[in-house]
Amino acid sequence: VGPLMLGLTMVESLIIGTVLGAVSPAVVVVRMANLIDKNIGTKNSVPQMIIAGSSADDVYCIVIFMALVNMLAHGSGTNFDPMTLIKIPTSLIFGVGAGIILGFLCSFLFKKIHIRDTYKIIILIGLSVLLLYIEGVLDPTPVSLSSFLGVISMGIVVFARRPAVAHRLTTKLDKIWVFSEMFLFVFVGTSVNLDSLGNSAWLYIAVLLIAMAFRLGSTFLCLIKTPLTFKEKLFVAISEIPKATVQAAIGGTLIGMNGIVPEYATEVLNISVLSILI
Repeated sequence: VGPLMLGLTMVESLIIGTVLGAVSPAVVVVRMANLIDKNIGTKNSVPQMIIAGSSADDVYCIVIFMALVNMLAHGSGTNFDPMTLIKIPTSLIFGVGAGIILGFLCSFLFKKIHIRDTYKIIILIGLSVLLLYIEGVLDPTPVSLSSFLGVISMGIVVFARRPAVAHRLTTKLDKIWVFSEMFLFVFVGTSVNLDSLGNSAWLYIAVLLIAMAFRLGSTFLCLIKTPLTFKEKLFVAISEIPKATVQAAIGGTLIGMNGIVPEYATEVLNISVLSILI
C-alpha cells in the first residue's frame, strides 16, 4: 500500500514494512516470561512460541532493513546496483560468524581469568561497539557484516557456555536498560517534527492499520494447523503487534544518512513514532 497511498517506490515501501514488521521485545518478552513463571498458557507453550517467534521476527526484519537501506542509499531505490544484493547473505554469515568467535573468546576469558561482572559488561559493550565500527568500515565494500546479529550471537554463545555468568550479567544489563530506554525514547521524541506530518497524518495511520491487519491475518494463517484454541490464536496474533524499542532504535537511523532523501527519512521516522504511539 506504500506506492498506492504514499507515492513511494517499492524499495522505500519495503523499508517501512521491515520497520513496522518488527515486534518490540521490551513489550512482549518480559510479559511472556511473566506468564511462563505463573504457568499461564504453557499447556500449548503459547508464551514460549511468542518469544521464539518475535525474536526471530526482529532478527529477520532488522537484517533485511539494513540491506534495503544500503540498496536505497547506493542506488536511489530504482536503478540500484545488483551487486548490493550480495550484502544480504554476507551480512548474515559474517555477523553470526563474528559473534560466535567473540562469544567463545569471552567465554574462555571469563573462565580463565577472574573478572568482576561490571568489567565483563564493559568488555561485552566494547566488543559490540567494535562490531558496529567494523560494519561501518565494510559499508562501502561489496560485502557487509550485521553488527546486530553479531551482538545477538555473542550473547547466545556466552549464555550457552557460561549460563551462570550470563544470568548475573543479565541482571546488571536490566538495570542499565532502565536508564538507556529513557534516553532512547526521549531522543526519538525530540527528533520528530510534528509540522512535517501535516495533512498526511491520516494517510500514515491508514497505512499502519492496513499493515497491522495483514500481520493479524498472516499470524492466524500460520496457526491454522496448530492445536491452539481460537482465543490462544487471537492472543498470539495480538502479541505480534506491539511496537516500541525496535522502531525507536531503527526508525531514525535514516536521518542524515548519505544517499537517503531527507524527506523520506523523516517519513520513516514519523511512521515509526506513530506505530509506537498507536
